[in-house]
Amino acid sequence: MKRILYVDYMRFLAIVGVLFLHITSNYITNTPIFGNYWIQSIFISSLTRFSIILFIMISGLLLLKKDNPINTIPRRIKRILEPFIVWFIIYFIVKWSLGLFESNTNNFLVLFINAILDPTIVSVQFWFVYMIIALYIATPLVSKLVHTLTDREIEYFLGIWFVCLVLKFIDKNILILDFMGFFMGHMGYFILGYYLSNTKRYCFNNRKFAICLIVIGTLITFMGTLYLTSLSNSLDLKFLTLGDLTPGAAIQAAGIFILIKNTDFREIYGKYSEIINNHIILFSKLSYGMYLSNVLLINLCSKIGIFSLNIPPFINVPIMVIMLIVILSVMLLVMNKIPIIKKATGLNNNLNKG
Repeated sequence: MKRILYVDYMRFLAIVGVLFLHITSNYITNTPIFGNYWIQSIFISSLTRFSIILFIMISGLLLLKKDNPINTIPRRIKRILEPFIVWFIIYFIVKWSLGLFESNTNNFLVLFINAILDPTIVSVQFWFVYMIIALYIATPLVSKLVHTLTDREIEYFLGIWFVCLVLKFIDKNILILDFMGFFMGHMGYFILGYYLSNTKRYCFNNRKFAICLIVIGTLITFMGTLYLTSLSNSLDLKFLTLGDLTPGAAIQAAGIFILIKNTDFREIYGKYSEIINNHIILFSKLSYGMYLSNVLLINLCSKIGIFSLNIPPFINVPIMVIMLIVILSVMLLVMNKIPIIKKATGLNNNLNKG
């Protein structure tokens, strides 16, 4: 199957955004609220909320555009699980060896079973793996469904989904939401990726409209976080919650998707397009391995003093992101040469082609 270049750019931007989020979180939770560094870190985090959503939308774009027989699901899940299992074991052993589990028991087996049931106790970013597996399981049914729907009918679904997302965000105790499960959760992002990749509607193929969405989504998250924190006079990260089922993040991610899809990178880079695009494709292939492994490296950098909260986030975070991309890329490429651990890289799992 021919590669879709803009998908590689989305993956690259998504993993760069994830690195920004993970590094910035240290500033958000460990610097005084409304201090200069804290405000900078809130802005960076607000600017990159699209990251995980973009990964989900890419999956929807790739998987829902064709029929997915039920017998293809085990193979797709295997692609996701093989690198995850390797990194899950690495993280677990490191955390257990250092006694970092917050638990009433030190029993290895009990901790391991608990970690399998909820891998976020091993490392917070692992929630994504279980979420995307759940979407994969639903794919054979959802792909058949969306192919029978018109654009207007998909818009009907997405409109209700977004309203439910907003209502759930505002107040978790709205009774009707208990009965709207079909229109809830990350499935909306999954279908949104499919829809935006196929729709011919002018506004959803317009870069100016995309930029407006990005600005609006970013401001909602940034100003919302400042407002809620000032209101309670304590750290309130409702707009920056894990999973990004928030209005600002959804609007921003849609804008990023539209902008990248409608940008001709070959024209922008001219004679340099081939070499730049080849590097973007490589980073795209490495993105899943980077996602799974980056937190371990960030924590190591913090322990040995490479990552310091004494440097302004606007300076420190971009430098750290560049350093992490280089180190993680080299590490994963070297690991890919070693048969016993090459599955951890995700390089050979063909994730970018659905």
